[in-house]
Amino acid sequence: MMSKINYSPFLVILFLSACMVGCSKDADENLFESLPASQTGINFTNRLLDKKELNIFNYRNFYNGGGVAIGDVNNDGWADIYVTSNFEENHLYLNKGKNANDQWKFDDVTQTAGVGGAKAWSTGATFADVNGDGLMDIYVCNAGNIKGDSRGNELFINQGIGPDGVPKFADKAVEYGLLDGGFSTHAAFFDYDRDGDLDMYLLNNSFTPVDKLQYQNFRKYRDPLGGHKLFRNETISTTSSKLTPKPVVNDSASMTKPVFTDVSEEAGIYGSLIAFGLGITIGDVNEDNWPDIYISNDFYERDYLYINQRNGTFKESLEESMNHISLSSMGADIADINNDGLLDIFVTDMLPRDDKRLKTTSVFEGYELTEFKIKQDYWHQYMRNMLHLNQGNQSAVQSLQSAVQTSSFKEVGQMAGVHATDWSWGALIFDMDNDGQKDLFVANGIVKNLTDQDYVAFLSDQKNIQAMIEGRMQFDYRKFVDMISTTPISNFAFRNKGQLQFEDKAMAWGLGEPNFSNGAAYGDLDNDGDLDLVVSNNNAPLGVFRNQSVEKLKTHFLRVKLKGNAKNPHAIGAKVYIYQKGQTQYLQQMPNRGFQSSSDLNLVFGLGTNPRIDSLTVVWPDDKMQSFKHLKGDVELTLNHADAKDLWKLPAASTIKAPFNDITNTSGLDFKHEENDFVDYNRDGLLKQMYSTQGPALAIGDINGDGLDDAYIGGGAGKRRALFMQQPNGNFVETSKATFASPAIADETAATFFDADGDKDLDLYVVTGGNEFMTGEEILADKLYLNDGKGSFSLSKGLPTVFENGSCVAVADYDRDGDLDLFVGSRMISGQYGLSPRSYLLQNNGKGNFKDVTKETMSNNQLGMVTDARFEDLNKDGYPELIAVGDWMPIMILQNRKGNFPQSQNIPIKNSNGWWNALEAADVDGDGDTDFIVGNLGRNTKLQCSETQPAELYINDFDRNGSVEQIITCYNPDGKTYPMVLKPDLQKVLPVIKKRFVRHEEYGGKPIDAIFSREQMEGVQKRVVYQSNSSLLINNGKGAFTLQSLPLAAQYSPIFGIVTTDYDKDGKTDILLTGNFFDVLPEMGRYDANDGLVLRGLGKDKNGLPQFATVKPAQSGFLVKGQVRKMRKARGTNGKELIILAKNKDKVQVVGLNQ
Repeated sequence: MMSKINYSPFLVILFLSACMVGCSKDADENLFESLPASQTGINFTNRLLDKKELNIFNYRNFYNGGGVAIGDVNNDGWADIYVTSNFEENHLYLNKGKNANDQWKFDDVTQTAGVGGAKAWSTGATFADVNGDGLMDIYVCNAGNIKGDSRGNELFINQGIGPDGVPKFADKAVEYGLLDGGFSTHAAFFDYDRDGDLDMYLLNNSFTPVDKLQYQNFRKYRDPLGGHKLFRNETISTTSSKLTPKPVVNDSASMTKPVFTDVSEEAGIYGSLIAFGLGITIGDVNEDNWPDIYISNDFYERDYLYINQRNGTFKESLEESMNHISLSSMGADIADINNDGLLDIFVTDMLPRDDKRLKTTSVFEGYELTEFKIKQDYWHQYMRNMLHLNQGNQSAVQSLQSAVQTSSFKEVGQMAGVHATDWSWGALIFDMDNDGQKDLFVANGIVKNLTDQDYVAFLSDQKNIQAMIEGRMQFDYRKFVDMISTTPISNFAFRNKGQLQFEDKAMAWGLGEPNFSNGAAYGDLDNDGDLDLVVSNNNAPLGVFRNQSVEKLKTHFLRVKLKGNAKNPHAIGAKVYIYQKGQTQYLQQMPNRGFQSSSDLNLVFGLGTNPRIDSLTVVWPDDKMQSFKHLKGDVELTLNHADAKDLWKLPAASTIKAPFNDITNTSGLDFKHEENDFVDYNRDGLLKQMYSTQGPALAIGDINGDGLDDAYIGGGAGKRRALFMQQPNGNFVETSKATFASPAIADETAATFFDADGDKDLDLYVVTGGNEFMTGEEILADKLYLNDGKGSFSLSKGLPTVFENGSCVAVADYDRDGDLDLFVGSRMISGQYGLSPRSYLLQNNGKGNFKDVTKETMSNNQLGMVTDARFEDLNKDGYPELIAVGDWMPIMILQNRKGNFPQSQNIPIKNSNGWWNALEAADVDGDGDTDFIVGNLGRNTKLQCSETQPAELYINDFDRNGSVEQIITCYNPDGKTYPMVLKPDLQKVLPVIKKRFVRHEEYGGKPIDAIFSREQMEGVQKRVVYQSNSSLLINNGKGAFTLQSLPLAAQYSPIFGIVTTDYDKDGKTDILLTGNFFDVLPEMGRYDANDGLVLRGLGKDKNGLPQFATVKPAQSGFLVKGQVRKMRKARGTNGKELIILAKNKDKVQVVGLNQ
């Protein structure tokens, strides 16, 4: 039987009347109307009352603010509001609907309802029907450190609704076992064990001073006051007072009541004193219909991702699922932000977007500290918001039904432009403009700039410290508090534009007034089909914002009300999917979101301009399922669990064999690349990444003529290198040990097999480099090894004396004299990053002796910071052109004029300046000429650029001390460009900065020409980058090329490995892409979002350009972890195609293509 569908008449009338209102040019201007207390009756301010016994100097969380809960507490169909206060009484406001003038009206019923609270410092608020009686209850978390306060949380159980329409509540925290008494931040009620009732996770925040812990890892030691806790809901008979075995047979609320038992330890929940919990968010992230938990921890403890094991326990799986996380994690939300049917996770931190605030209030952790923290098991943490995009289970071999799966996430916050929102708290993912795309709201602000670097310097000044010790300076808390600067900050409202692109619309939408905002919640307060917003502010009135999307934008909507079972009447955990013309929207019923807040339990789907819904599916928490077809919008739909007849089942494991499979363990190619201990930043203090970790080299070729490809893998300086010969059985065996047994002298960064001496076998050229070795040192000499025809090699003396920091090598008979010549590229001059190194053209005399002919043939051409190169005959004249790419340089095509490359014939591709890493030639579009696939840095980076707002690199010896410094500048959202270096970091390298800018306030917000004098800027060399997309370079066959960005998934991380194939045998070129780069400063954050990408060729679009479909590892079998520096195809036995991947500081991986 179909569930009852309530097409509320007032909603239809409301929508029709809204459609009659005309649209303005900027229809979304003031999309949210700020409603004053004089209109709504909500007169609330969370006042922070600094006192001697409680202030920021003796209570760390003094400015964390209050929470908001939205829900219907009196069952009248209108969502009510509850807000917490730190110092004063909490308040409950009953929603009275709208008056004749369409104005909202709320009544303050705090006293009548009895929910003001008796504790000193309230934090989080949660609405939940805890006892399953059909009435909304309120759980209030309390913390603080106030003498005489008993602390402990409050559970206000709804006793029923009086004749005046006001519910009455009684505190039953002790009776229900939920008093706790710790330093609580928030609580979430959900059915983790799926026994039908609501359990509770309590988020506490350790009171231990952070500096006393010294990064000690006490994760496995429980702390009763600061540790997190999981409480299981037991049901006790009110007649016998004995525990009733589960499942509960008698569902009568009048006969039973919940009693909660702490099961944290047995359930696998950490509860230590280093758990500085600030955010709890629940959602089914691995799509098995069991609720999982994400915990945001402040300070140095990492976050927790608990995957429900379906047996009453959780497995903490963060490091397995996420490559890096926020450092000072605050609020969080879980929702499907890109409409792919998977729940994503957004976490807030405290990275400012404004340049002046960044440079006056921020300091980044140093490289050594982060390395130490990783050794202490605190994972990779960076100071910025994180948007973790759910990729689902990535394994193609595990059965979905055999075991609990762990989802994998790719962090894309910088690509999305949502990574920097200042000191942020509440994070909410919801459709703010009803267009069918979920947007992001971020609540911001801290009453005092606690990290003001000038104030920090004052506190840490030894003279001031000594004066206090000697009594010459008295500590007056009021005086010291008043000395801290204060800066109200605008909240952010990021409109989702699709394709992971977001635009801050806070100002335009009426949400941008600077304030000190903390908790926030959403709900359809006026029942008009769009989601309104309530924001708690410190020392300012509660923000109540009316969403006018339906009225102003003429959007359609669907409201969904869920009726669950007796003990979970609101169906917490249920999932609702709607489908419209190929688009899916997905909401999970889980009110706890953001920071210390819970949102309304009525689900609202924005439908944009399309009022028709093709189908809707609801999956209930117990796996029952219902589906409906051909629904209309602009209504309220009530779904009842009792009507569900179908059963949802976990998808069965695919029987289709993945095209690729990992054969590393059986290949015999056992090699792990190692690096030495050189740290670039210790010598070159302004670098943002290491340039001494560019290896390993990888060369593939048949060295013994048996038709099977063999492999050479280069070593790091002083580390192992090896040559492997493939055997007839397909296994690789290390060979030529006499030659390659000794460690590599310098970093081996590139290598190639080619016939150097014309004896019909493959010799080996190895490029050496490494930023730790200075240009001109003999240790940087490349190596040529000659093959005896049987796979044994000996060192040749046929190379000229070239001692450069090399990066790549390309082979061709450029002069058509019958032998193979070499181009050897260099990325940088060691210790002088940014200056152009020399690259070389080496001419072969036919016998394997090479001569440097760069000056004669290339006009001593300094191409730039070359990272890769290829020879290809693009104009079909028999003389191959040289195509080179590099760091801070355009894609260069050097025309070959019968063995010469005149500088005047160099063709840079217009506006192609990038951070290019790799280059591969292929006929991508199938038109018979050579195109190129070019690997770039990608867009998921702090280094943002465009043609109109390029990134810039300034290189100079600014202080004339003989050393070269590098300053990167990038544009800010304010349209101005600023140096990407904090004052302390710059003055370590250039002490003159400290004299010129004594205070951080003087340094912040300055462009580069205001930081350096005209004299210091003399001699500056400048490089620019216009685009960071990994791309196709499409050849039109007439000498012109078009740069086409690869699909979005190719921009998540730097691309270093490129291979083309036709794995599905459809005649269209497919592309494999790998990469990542970890050796960057914490302020940049490691690039780690490529786990092996397959782009399946689809042919050409209507414009004649090649198009591709992204294939995830679970479907392709091509799963690659780590930092791939080189990737090559190899011929295996029986014509099998192998992919060999050489990784920095990791084992070589071998992937086979299934026949």
